[in-house]
Amino acid sequence: MNPMEQVVCGDTVEIVSDIIDRITGEAADLSSVLTVVKLRVRKVGDPAIKGEVVCTKLPGLTKKNGSITVAAPYDLAGFGGRCVGICPVGWFAEAGDYQAETTVEYGETDEVLTVYDLLQVVARARL
Repeated sequence: MNPMEQVVCGDTVEIVSDIIDRITGEAADLSSVLTVVKLRVRKVGDPAIKGEVVCTKLPGLTKKNGSITVAAPYDLAGFGGRCVGICPVGWFAEAGDYQAETTVEYGETDEVLTVYDLLQVVARARL
């Protein structure tokens, strides 16, 4: 995951995540049709969740240098652990600090993986 996203209030925000398997340290395989990735957002200091979206799986693998390869087998959406959550306009209506949490539900095994690190999102007011 990116350490921090910077957004502008009132925009539709796309948050791209790179999910890493905590045990292997490699990209998590999200490619199964039974695997669902969800993103939840809240404003820092507010326990209420702004909302939850199902993420779209993306092809590719993000390398350590930040570049993305889509060479096989990473041409298959989700195989390289990449996904994007598209957040509705109202989620970042106010300037301030937000946190996003990513959860992976593996349908084949009923396992749920919550990514430990929260993604920090900073929203600034529109000019």
